[in-house]
Amino acid sequence: MFKKSFIYFIGQGLAAIIAIVLIPLYTKYLSPEEYGYATIIQITITYSSSLLSFGLNTGFMIRYWKTDERQKRTLFTIVLLFFFIVPVLFLIISPFYRCFSSLLGSGFNLFCFWLLGLTIFSALYFNFYLILLRNQLKAKFFVFFSVGNALTMALLNIYFIVQLRLGYWGFFYSMFLSYFLFAFIGTIYYRNFFVRLNLKESKFVLFSLLKIGWPILPAQAASGVLLSADRYILKYLVSESAVGIYSIGNKLGSLIRAFFVDPFFGSYIPIAYELFVKDIIQFKELQKKYLILTTLFLTSIVIVVSVPFRFLYELLINQRYWEGYSVVWIILLGYVFITLPYIITIVQTMFEKLKYAMWTSIFVAIVNIGLNFIFISFWGYKGAAITFTLSYFLAMILTIYINQKLLYIDYDWFRVFIIISVGVGVVLLEHFADFETFFGNILTRLFWACLGLLILYGYNKKLLNPILFQAYKKIKFSNLFFKKAK
Repeated sequence: MFKKSFIYFIGQGLAAIIAIVLIPLYTKYLSPEEYGYATIIQITITYSSSLLSFGLNTGFMIRYWKTDERQKRTLFTIVLLFFFIVPVLFLIISPFYRCFSSLLGSGFNLFCFWLLGLTIFSALYFNFYLILLRNQLKAKFFVFFSVGNALTMALLNIYFIVQLRLGYWGFFYSMFLSYFLFAFIGTIYYRNFFVRLNLKESKFVLFSLLKIGWPILPAQAASGVLLSADRYILKYLVSESAVGIYSIGNKLGSLIRAFFVDPFFGSYIPIAYELFVKDIIQFKELQKKYLILTTLFLTSIVIVVSVPFRFLYELLINQRYWEGYSVVWIILLGYVFITLPYIITIVQTMFEKLKYAMWTSIFVAIVNIGLNFIFISFWGYKGAAITFTLSYFLAMILTIYINQKLLYIDYDWFRVFIIISVGVGVVLLEHFADFETFFGNILTRLFWACLGLLILYGYNKKLLNPILFQAYKKIKFSNLFFKKAK
């Protein structure tokens, strides 16, 4: 699994690096107001493509491990054909396209509306192919697909924003072209996966998928609220500029998800699903182990990155966006709370009890909207960041409670709490460093980081030593192999 995780890490890490490299360019060529509009466009496409999947992606993922090869191909064909409902839906509601102009900018017209529909449709295909590649553990092609899409989108953004000076509309056109291209490539790659369907059988299969996935629909709507409502409310209560400044801080705070969470769980979840079906006792032991390892590694990464982060932020980001630094660490803690339920919810998914996720998401989304209106009114985008973290902490607590009721696993929650507390404490101590010289600040931060890492190692050495020993043996074997080869 570590080999697969490393490949996923490389792939999604490269995609994240591409996004990081372009942030200075965006902050240079786009004002906070323009970047605010660009963010609204991006989250609208992302949110809509998630919502309009109708939960079929999740239904497919669950059924994938419980069916034979012929049934997998049938499921595949049915889902992709069903997605054609999206262009039809946009065609029907096209007379009301002006309703979107206040949200997406005054230049939004009927052509942009149809292009929006095609972008969402292409994103549905792209995201579905990514899920299938993960389920099949085709890590190398997954990397090509995800990195290729990110790189294509980045190059198109440079062309549209820098060369053609299209402003925030450059994001819109880039997303359409890139998603369309890779949806086409994915369709060519899986062309032999399509099968001829029996209409009567297809209806039954489609309804069975919708039955599994229907709770995902309101859950995805609620999740979209949690991830994007703050931007919409910021635009309404404050300004597009506040959305732009907050979005830069949010994007940097979310990088740990792109660098670690998504790559790791991209390889872990299929293996955990398979083990759940084959051996529930081993599944429980694996869950307990990887909850601690995930928390430990996530906290260690945050401690290390926090040492030079402020200096890099002010070096790379245009001064118009510097205020956004204050929300990065608040949001980062929120992403820690997002990560831990990733492991826990495997139980809920495999029991096909997705309705609990639905009600949890809806409840937390309602709380999120209320807190956003209150906190943003008082503290602007800082209030949005606080709401983000509090909402995901509440979601984490509810998720843990529900999944433990479905299948009790004696996780070591006290150890998880200590690890996170050490990480928060070290980051706070690092930020108290305020010397007149650059090296004075760096050395102080480095001291606290090393101390924190030593504490984490000492507290978890029984778990870490066997892993480190295995890694050492592999490195030693590799060195010996290369010496013989020479």
